Amino acid sequence: MKDNKEVEIAEGSIPALKPYQKTSVEMKCGNIFDKGVEYNFAVIINPDDKNPIKLNGKVIPIKKD
Repeated sequence: MKDNKEVEIAEGSIPALKPYQKTSVEMKCGNIFDKGVEYNFAVIINPDDKNPIKLNGKVIPIKKD
């Protein structure tokens, strides 16, 4: 969410995982975040499915050197 509007920042696919298997996903979205500002995030798994899974959270970006 930015300015109370939902904004898609990245989209991608990852291979299927086995139960409890972990993976890291890194997607580039450009320089659209302000350092130190809290943002609401939603990650949607299988968005085209009848019952997509939506995970919500908050993040405060830091400058990556």
